[in-house]
Amino acid sequence: MRASAIRTGMVADFDDPRGLGTLVDADGRRFGFHCTAIVDGTRTIEVGTEVMFITAAGHRGLMEAAGIVAMKPALAALAGVPLDERSGRP
Repeated sequence: MRASAIRTGMVADFDDPRGLGTLVDADGRRFGFHCTAIVDGTRTIEVGTEVMFITAAGHRGLMEAAGIVAMKPALAALAGVPLDERSGRP
């Protein structure tokens, strides 16, 4: 499995009972993911969460998100994601 560079994006949707979701990267590309790709082990993530991730070939050869990490405001700033002035969130 060949991994890509680190990307930033947002959780577009997540079906908690099935453990399946979709991320949208900064360029608008969509990548599916399974809850086991969430690094912190929680197996759940809120829609709208800003994340860092890599892409890798999945079981069917399609590129999917892997190594998903929710970004905190300070980490988002280091990653170059502009912060929303009202909420302090990326």
